[in-house]
Amino acid sequence: MMEVWVVVLGLLLIAGAIAVLLGGTRDGLLVLVGLIPIVGAAVVTEYRGERALEALRDASAPVARVRRTGSVSQVTAASLVPGDVVLLSKPLGTGVCTASRDAAAIASAVDAR
Repeated sequence: MMEVWVVVLGLLLIAGAIAVLLGGTRDGLLVLVGLIPIVGAAVVTEYRGERALEALRDASAPVARVRRTGSVSQVTAASLVPGDVVLLSKPLGTGVCTASRDAAAIASAVDAR
């Protein structure tokens, strides 16, 4: 969809420049000045869209509570490393990662509190 707008804006820019070159200075400048808010709105919309998409990616990234070097922290599932102890308490609204290759060992080490 963005490619269509780029083509249309390019055509308007060329039309405005040709109008100025052919002596229609007023009309050409009106077309060129009219492009400024259009381009500004497109840039702002694209920027806001990218920020919103990044926020959604961050919000939907799976996280895990781990004990790493003696302290408990919350990390993204992608940053888990060998040696992390995954804590399986299940606070409201969270899930438990089952992709661990030590799932059989986890079953025998569950804290039954």
